[in-house]
Amino acid sequence: MSARLQIFLGNELEEIGRARLALLQFLAPAKLTDRQIYRLELILEEVLGNIIRYGFTEFSPSAIELVVMLVGGDVVLTFEDSGKPFDPLDVPEPSRPTDIASAKVGGWGLSLVRKFADRLDYERRDGRNRLEVRIGAASLQYEPAIGFRSSCHAPTSVRHARIRRFLPGRCKRLEAGEPSTAWLGRRQ
Repeated sequence: MSARLQIFLGNELEEIGRARLALLQFLAPAKLTDRQIYRLELILEEVLGNIIRYGFTEFSPSAIELVVMLVGGDVVLTFEDSGKPFDPLDVPEPSRPTDIASAKVGGWGLSLVRKFADRLDYERRDGRNRLEVRIGAASLQYEPAIGFRSSCHAPTSVRHARIRRFLPGRCKRLEAGEPSTAWLGRRQ
């Protein structure tokens, strides 16, 4: 099976929701499990969020190109943007805090992307950043260590409470009435 989705996005955070819906519609025929979809959504949201927050100083209506391809059992997400040069492969892993007082919120998104992706390739060409994220069929079967079993309002573990702080936009969607199964906490 080989299929392709291409979408152009503005550099506004609201565009992440549009990209997410397009991704879900595109992947629906592939019959991926909820856990697999969660991993892909997380990668999509983290990468697009970083591009939008840090890559631009002013709005551009089609600043980001997202291409999603299904090649065999692999999913390939390609992000291309005209923002500031940024190679996510050069970013070091964040240091783990030694105690709760030294812990800070944020900074773990690229680490999660690296954990869930099989391959990351970056290049800067013709004034554009291009990041390709490949998730192989075998990796899509991997169960992430981050387990969510309920909404953001009732964390099932300390880890969930910490992740809630890292992902505030998702919790806001829940507060607006979106069911948790739309983004997180899905069961197979």
